[in-house]
Amino acid sequence: MMDALDRRLDIICALRKRTRKSLSQLSKEHGFDRSAFSQTLCKKWRNVEEIMAKLLDTTPEKLFPERYP
Repeated sequence: MMDALDRRLDIICALRKRTRKSLSQLSKEHGFDRSAFSQTLCKKWRNVEEIMAKLLDTTPEKLFPERYP
């Protein structure tokens, strides 16, 4: 079973590969503080989770299953 750290690293890699942008760049591009995307990897932030999921063609529930049991 994948732990939360592995999942976060996979999300970072997938976003970088899909968009060719850093988490900071994505945060600013979507009108958030530069640390919003990275903060969302550690704590629940539904708006940003939905953006991440959309960029990866999935849902927040699939990206962060530990948050949505």
